[in-house]
Amino acid sequence: MNSIRAVALIAGVAAAHAAPARAQQVHNAELRQRLLGLVAEGTAKRRILLPEMAGGGAVMRRADDSVVVKLRALDSTMTVAIREIIATHGWPGASLVGADGSHAAFLLVQQSRDFAFKKKALELLTRAAASGDAAQVDLAYLGDAVSAGLGQPQRYGTALHFANNRMEPSAIEDSANVDARRRKIGLGPLADSVQSIKIIGMPADAKRIP
Repeated sequence: MNSIRAVALIAGVAAAHAAPARAQQVHNAELRQRLLGLVAEGTAKRRILLPEMAGGGAVMRRADDSVVVKLRALDSTMTVAIREIIATHGWPGASLVGADGSHAAFLLVQQSRDFAFKKKALELLTRAAASGDAAQVDLAYLGDAVSAGLGQPQRYGTALHFANNRMEPSAIEDSANVDARRRKIGLGPLADSVQSIKIIGMPADAKRIP
């Protein structure tokens, strides 16, 4: 039996928060526009491939579904672009491309299927966030994704997987205090976040997938 996975729109599950809306000084306006343009392009193409996800959420698809194949190709193209940007500029922080440009870089990295690249980018984002040049929320999402990918507990509950016919957070470190950690960086309660995710097009046999 083919495996089944949830496909998330770039503006949906993996990016359920927005860049800070504030006046910002940008030192590289051209790079900022490129980053924002890549995210806009990726979002538009995903909405064409998955029109049922126009409002965000997760769609259940078989791993060999033609749509998933096209999404993988799109992710690969976007990964090449953001990898080249980071190789040239390091993490494109707010001081270089503005808060929204730095957030766009995060979105592109978060959507990548290149896990080794994600781990390297996390190191750069960690340093940028520590100096105030990137958002703590972006760091939380990417850190959780890498931890979950390594089979380690995450800190903020943003990394989800499909289980028991719904999307659930992967293992969480010190889960009793997860909402306190989330609150500290500006995220709402974990339960509210998980409940807000809609699943569309769930296969009838999804319950048989471990």
